[in-house]
Amino acid sequence: MESQSAGMPFEGDGEARKSIVLLVDDQPENIDIIRSALDEHFQILVATHGVKALQVVRRVVPDIILLDIMMPVMDGYETCRRLKEDPLTAGIPVIFLTAKTEFEDEAKGLALGAIDYIRKPSSPQIILARVKNIEHLLLARHALELKNFALENARLKAEEALDRLAENERDLHAAMLAAERASMAKSEFLAVMSHEIRTPLNGILGMTELLMDLEMSDEYRLYVETIRRSGENLLVIINDILDFSKIEAGRLELEAIPFNLWGLLDELQFIFGQVASSKELAFRVDHDGLLPRDLIGDPVRVRQVLTNLLSNALKFTEFGGVSLQAEPLKVSADQARIAFVVRDTGIGISPENFARLFDAFSQVDSSTTRKFGGTGLGLSITNRLVRMMDGEITVQSQLGVGSTFRVEIPFKMARSALPEGLIRPPGEGVPAEIPANTSILLVEDDPINLAVIKGMLQPYRVRIEAAQNGRVALGKLARSGFDLVLMDCLMPEMDGYAACQEFRGMEMNSGAMRRTPVIALTANAMQGDREKCLAAGMDDYLSKPFKRHALVEIIALWLARARSQGGLEIPVPTESLREREPIDREKIQELQEDLGEDFFKVLRTFQAGLPDRSARVWAAMQANDANQVHMEVHSLKSLSAQFGLGRLREVVVGLDNKARAGSLEGTSELAERLMEEIRTADAAISAYLVGRS
Repeated sequence: MESQSAGMPFEGDGEARKSIVLLVDDQPENIDIIRSALDEHFQILVATHGVKALQVVRRVVPDIILLDIMMPVMDGYETCRRLKEDPLTAGIPVIFLTAKTEFEDEAKGLALGAIDYIRKPSSPQIILARVKNIEHLLLARHALELKNFALENARLKAEEALDRLAENERDLHAAMLAAERASMAKSEFLAVMSHEIRTPLNGILGMTELLMDLEMSDEYRLYVETIRRSGENLLVIINDILDFSKIEAGRLELEAIPFNLWGLLDELQFIFGQVASSKELAFRVDHDGLLPRDLIGDPVRVRQVLTNLLSNALKFTEFGGVSLQAEPLKVSADQARIAFVVRDTGIGISPENFARLFDAFSQVDSSTTRKFGGTGLGLSITNRLVRMMDGEITVQSQLGVGSTFRVEIPFKMARSALPEGLIRPPGEGVPAEIPANTSILLVEDDPINLAVIKGMLQPYRVRIEAAQNGRVALGKLARSGFDLVLMDCLMPEMDGYAACQEFRGMEMNSGAMRRTPVIALTANAMQGDREKCLAAGMDDYLSKPFKRHALVEIIALWLARARSQGGLEIPVPTESLREREPIDREKIQELQEDLGEDFFKVLRTFQAGLPDRSARVWAAMQANDANQVHMEVHSLKSLSAQFGLGRLREVVVGLDNKARAGSLEGTSELAERLMEEIRTADAAISAYLVGRS
């Protein structure tokens, strides 16, 4: 296959060449938007479907490929598969850029070898930034290869020089070898550990992703999700360990963000409780009601410190047990000093080994290395992290009896302005039971919280279906009905606020007369959070952590309300769809600023295509082809949002949700409204363009 070399700029070029980006998309509006975002920084090639894309890469090998999924002739999945099967193109990074929002779609794309997955509509700056990130990775990899090659040449030349000087300068030669070995010892160690740990960890994380796509029981899914979350946490820690020089140089930055200390301790209880159980050891995490819950600090580093101490305690304990005690020392309105005490009944440490207990790359003796393994970095990193947080760590131990590690860390207080637990009008009676076979959609991305909530509701024989983010939840809500929704607020992909707003829009567009109760479950408990939940369309608010009775009472209350007097009415909006402006002026102004001179060309291209889009959707509706309707409106959904056409997008979302469910029954009114909104959007765009171009 004849091909031109890729456009990646290399050191030594007279003028750095622009990287080549191949954009594969059948929508001219998308091509114009993406081209305007990338054109200044990259050389852009365009193909309108997969077959043309494969023809292009035979002539010019691009550095990065932006690939749509839904295209004529050959879709993005098949195109990606063929690219990855060809040794000459397998290494080209592929980024899917698509309006398909289902979790399964993203999983399929990543399984085919894509490096990223961007959902439309997306800000041009975000697309540019993510493509630049991929380019930076490619440049860094090339630079590292060049440096490694240079280092290898330098090493060979140094060895040749040393050989020539060896006869007359034996002492100098020995000293240089010793210095080289000393300076490279940590680098070699980290390189070995990087390979030995990251390789199997990559297999673990990859296989858990595949397992999550399989049908399995809720219990097995919890186990797999726990493995995945633990593996991801381990990967974060490993990255810090392998970047040990960064810690030594003092370049590791700490965060100062609000976090829930009780939740962190519950997570440790869940994870290490299973480890202890497998060794038949007792394990507990203790704290009382005086321990502050909401603090400001670095929860990742606090978790890393406690994880290292608990891992060591369980590793070196064969009989008895391990405990973690969290104690408030000094608590004021603004600050709190917390002591974390880890006790074990393990092998203990002799006094002569205390001096080097926190040294890097060391174990207390060779027998523990042989019997228990380990890197010798855990306690050294723990000590450094504690001191970076202005804390202190001490240890008491007796050989053969056990050890006690005590860590004291100061935090700032993040006080909750709302009381813990249930928020509802005072004085209202609360039912005591949840009816059997109640169907609940639990939208929560944290597996430990999933397990806790399922465990709390298990005695009530409810049917719980889980969704890990708002987008997945909307898909489930579109396909089947639920008696009640428990919605976390902060999640990846789509948070609970946005998901609830879109769900309420789905209910209105479907013509439903009654709405499903949605209860917010969130760790946020600051002033204004409850109002934000209610404004998003949620019915009530329960702050974490909560007791079983609070959860049961709030579910029972809203189920009773929904079943009394025919259910909860869908409120009439204060502003009807037709009373709203067809164009969000602020949104389209932002797009104009992003695209600059290309804006008017892109907007006119979109406008010119509206009549043809309208005809294709109407033809698919007349043929009662739900799949074709979905194919036709999926890009319109993202484009209408991109251009600030909120009214049009709202109708498109309603029709698309019906089409994705596989049935067009009862959508004739929606189709007529869609035609009307397309005409309105066309006129609104014309009015907007008057005097502006």
